[in-house]
Amino acid sequence: MFAPIKPRKHTFVMLRHYLLTGIRNLLRHKGYTLLNIFGLAIGLATSLFILLFVYHELSYERFHKKADRIYRVCVKGRFAGGDLNQAITAQPMAASMRADYPEIENVVRLRQYGDWLVSYQDKKFHEERFLFADSTFFRVFDFELIQGDPETVLDEPRSVVLTESHARKYFGDDDPVGKMIKLERDTVLTKVTGVMRDVPGNSHIHFDMVGSVHTYARPQNDSWLSHNFYTYVVLKEGISKEQLEPRLNDMVKKYMGPAIQDAIGVTMEEMDKQGFSFGYYLQPLKSIHLKSHLQYEFEPNGNKTLVYIFIVIAVLILLAACINFMNLATARASIRAREVGLRKLAGAHKTRIVMQHLTESVFLVLVAFLVAVLLVSWLLPAFSNLIQIKSNLDFLKQPVIIPVIFLFLLVIACLAGSYPAFFLSSFHPAAVLKGTIRCGTKGRILRGLLVILQMGVSIFILVGAFITFSQLRYLIRTNPGFHRENVLVIRRSDALRDQLETFKQELLKNPDVVAVSHSRRLPGKDYSNNVTFVEGKGMENTFFTWQDWVGFDYDKVFGLELADGRFFSRDISGDSSAVVINEAAVRSLGLEDPVPGKALIGPTGQDSIVRIPIIGVIRDFHFKSLHLSIEPMAYFIMAGNWEGFIPVRLSGNNLEETVAYVKRTWESFTSDYPFDYFWMEDDYARLYDTEKKTSGVFIAFAVISLIIAILGLIGLISYTAVQRTKEVGVRKALGSTGRQIVVLFAKETGRFVLVSAILATPIWFAATAWLHNFAYHIHFNIVIFLFILIGATILTLILAWLSVGAIAVNASRNNPADSLRYE
Repeated sequence: MFAPIKPRKHTFVMLRHYLLTGIRNLLRHKGYTLLNIFGLAIGLATSLFILLFVYHELSYERFHKKADRIYRVCVKGRFAGGDLNQAITAQPMAASMRADYPEIENVVRLRQYGDWLVSYQDKKFHEERFLFADSTFFRVFDFELIQGDPETVLDEPRSVVLTESHARKYFGDDDPVGKMIKLERDTVLTKVTGVMRDVPGNSHIHFDMVGSVHTYARPQNDSWLSHNFYTYVVLKEGISKEQLEPRLNDMVKKYMGPAIQDAIGVTMEEMDKQGFSFGYYLQPLKSIHLKSHLQYEFEPNGNKTLVYIFIVIAVLILLAACINFMNLATARASIRAREVGLRKLAGAHKTRIVMQHLTESVFLVLVAFLVAVLLVSWLLPAFSNLIQIKSNLDFLKQPVIIPVIFLFLLVIACLAGSYPAFFLSSFHPAAVLKGTIRCGTKGRILRGLLVILQMGVSIFILVGAFITFSQLRYLIRTNPGFHRENVLVIRRSDALRDQLETFKQELLKNPDVVAVSHSRRLPGKDYSNNVTFVEGKGMENTFFTWQDWVGFDYDKVFGLELADGRFFSRDISGDSSAVVINEAAVRSLGLEDPVPGKALIGPTGQDSIVRIPIIGVIRDFHFKSLHLSIEPMAYFIMAGNWEGFIPVRLSGNNLEETVAYVKRTWESFTSDYPFDYFWMEDDYARLYDTEKKTSGVFIAFAVISLIIAILGLIGLISYTAVQRTKEVGVRKALGSTGRQIVVLFAKETGRFVLVSAILATPIWFAATAWLHNFAYHIHFNIVIFLFILIGATILTLILAWLSVGAIAVNASRNNPADSLRYE
């Protein structure tokens, strides 16, 4: 007697048999196998890419141990001309919150002053990402220190911590701790007290150096009316935002109200009667990246709508790929009918037949997943560049991710393999061997619906790609109302000190230099804002305006047009205390005929209230992005030479030689500061980086979804051509030409695409909602949408016809006699 096979060993042998049989069967049908694996792999790879992006976007600030208890203090207010919703607060806010609210465990202030010239021996660089912070910085945030004590590294003035990459930049392989660097022209050096890991990509604050905020005297300004600091608080455990936030209004009454009354003689109650408001609120640290788009953000944040769009695209593409996989599996079911019949005659049980098909399906899915991972690894650098983030596959190391992925793959495999397995195993062997088994009308309808759904997804994404691309093109090509082409901008105008005007005149000696000016800010960058009062309207009537300080000829550099009055003139001494406003300010302030005679009452930058006559009104232009409406703007003449920019408008001729001339001229005026410049056109275009990213992603995924849909269509038409072999033979025997047979298949394909276009119409609602995020956008109505939808449908139809054309032509060329003998 033979010893019985143990159950576990028997199960292993059976699975091994199923797997080997399945592999042999798949190798016999290489075209089907490659089509199925490739289609599913593309869908899975796309989903992995999107999972990478979503995981990155949702992981912001998670590396801070106290992230759930850290909040940023923000300012909100409402004034005529615009709303305040700022990420910055007054300097004394931190100390007052620590003193007044025992619920707070810790507080830290952060500030960025602009560019800094940093020198060490013969190395000299402009550092744009220089952050200043309180000594509590490394106690609140968990940026990893490699060297230095987090409790003390920023205790002393003139102490600085470098990131690892910047430590190498200045000191190579030498130990930087204890070394002395020079900031600007300071005679007192700054000491390196620590080195930290480079800031993670999933942080809303990115910097290369962090120094003690007490290094300079400016942080000691105790004015509640001047907002320059980011203030973060850590709440004690057990304390919620809802418990503390309502009590922040006490600070408005205690500190802000008296400050306003001292400055302009108006009480908060009087302002409230005019419908104006002012207050503070707490913003959770983890919500900043996706849910915060405040004034004066550290850097442009993410977009939760974009994340949702990515998730929807991932689901749609994966759905299309899975449909394709299941469709091909069910389509081949009847083709394998004879094999199943022979197995059943040989005594194979229904369960074994089902297990055989499920094993093949699982094997195919696992191979497709491995191919997808290889594709992701290969294309990851290109994808990272497309969405502008540093991505890696580390998220696959998360303990939950791999089990979830494999469970998902198992579900796909079982769904794809269950229908043909149970379908074929249920028939009598004799019927199967006779070839009388057919999948029936219901099977054809199901596969047709699945392909229609695939094509609908493709058209949906294709229409979305066209709309996002059109909006991006509109944003980039729309005239912002100022001249941005051939404008070279030099950083650090203050480096020239009292030689600024001489430098500008020297540049104008070159015939290719059209105009030169200087300014505190530039279009597309953050401006200062302040409240303004109109002469004769009472100080309780508070208006909100953006402000900038500029030099003479600023209007010539940027080609600004005057609607009334004039711009600042060197020949009129009174212009040093005058203002030029835009048309939006005229409307907001309720002014009629502002020039001449009308004046504003407001601060001039030194916290003093003076009368400022209006000498000119410039036509509205987009000094911010087209996401926002044009708001009130006021320009003042810069008194002296502050840190800012020198915009230089060039003729466009001999650009390379002209830039070299500007550089030589700069270096002849100063050797302390390197010549650092950028082009205005490129800098302004960065306002639309998110739209570039969205458009690029839509286009890439539209192509992918089309590929998947076409693969599914090819599979269905191939199967249909085989199933309808007799029908084609009969038609040809009755006189149908090859051309008529091809047209028959083309009509069927056309019906699929047309029905798919109807399924894609909900993109109208998504596109309309997305475009409402822009104050200015492409003209979009139902007629334009239908044109776009028709265009996408025609493109899809052409690709579909080209893809299935060879199959249709091949079917039309079969000999009718052979076709009629087909079983």
